[in-house]
Amino acid sequence: MVAAKIERNERVSASANIGDSLPPEIRLITPSESTVTDGVLRLQAVVTSPRPIEQVVLYLNGVPRILKFPDGGNTLQVDEQLTLLPGKNTVFLAARDGKSIAKGVEAEATSPVAGGTTGVPPKKPNLYVLAVGIKKYADPNLNNLNYADKDAEDFVKAMDKQKGSMFGNVESKLLLNEEVTPGNLREAIDKLKRKGSDRDYHLLFLSGHGAQGAGGYYFLCHDHKELESRGDQRQFENDMLWYELVNPLTTAGMAILIVDTCHAAATSSDVNFDPVLMATTSETLSLTTYAASRGREKAQELPGLRNGVFTKALLEELSDKSLEPDGFIFTDDLGPAIRRRVTALIGNKQHPVAFILPIGIPAYPLFARPAKSEANHE
Repeated sequence: MVAAKIERNERVSASANIGDSLPPEIRLITPSESTVTDGVLRLQAVVTSPRPIEQVVLYLNGVPRILKFPDGGNTLQVDEQLTLLPGKNTVFLAARDGKSIAKGVEAEATSPVAGGTTGVPPKKPNLYVLAVGIKKYADPNLNNLNYADKDAEDFVKAMDKQKGSMFGNVESKLLLNEEVTPGNLREAIDKLKRKGSDRDYHLLFLSGHGAQGAGGYYFLCHDHKELESRGDQRQFENDMLWYELVNPLTTAGMAILIVDTCHAAATSSDVNFDPVLMATTSETLSLTTYAASRGREKAQELPGLRNGVFTKALLEELSDKSLEPDGFIFTDDLGPAIRRRVTALIGNKQHPVAFILPIGIPAYPLFARPAKSEANHE
């Protein structure tokens, strides 16, 4: 009898442990296919989890909006009025707790008119950019780069060309070389996250060095100093902890992170950057990340390109007039396109990566191709 009692208790305990390990679950109440006449869809769903739910993100036609709940908890009721575009609209709902990500659910809604309008074309989203580039560092022991500041400048110029095509307006902020201090970065990223509405895009472009230190991964600022190590932990001063830099991108709109960092040159093989970027992306759900190289690779620079290899490939893709003029570059297109261009430039020395979560989200446009008029006259 004692043995039987112990066996039963162990089974109960095992069952409880299995339940604790399950991811959140999303149950859609609204039909997976709907037709409305007034351009407004009422989306209802229930999100449950064995752990407190930390984030629920709703993607309407690819653009994410972080849903706000006053208390959180293990069960959340989603009840949202969605303003649709004319024609078919896609809705994707994602959620995460502190341990795992739910399998997203998708719905479609069709409307003959745009919600809240009478034949007025929907307003284009705006783009807000913070571009950071450090070519020269104060620390003589840290290798300087050749084109990091120019990478940031050229990227801002490319984004300015998106005004009127993909975006209604483009507003950019540049921080270069000596301007890149922890204080300036905190102020700029705080302003970035406060810009616009939940329909707008927020983009952070980083070009410089990064390194693993005590407390996590760091983006190295211009006045970077490395102090005496404590055991096997490298100690830095005047730098920006990665989480502190990127976490504010958890805005109420689409967030894009583009990283062209060299992982502190000589120390690049000491740390795998991939888990850092994967954690960054999975902890926000509304963030799409593109990085210059795999976790232990160096991001390359070639003198003849006058840009870092990754940034050069990115700029070429954005400006290529031979590819679908007046079309768009989608989330799932950009990563493979950059990889092909990097391989053409430098072979297999560098492999750009993309992190797009949650898995299953429909692809959505990031940038516009050059207009036909521009392609024909330039």
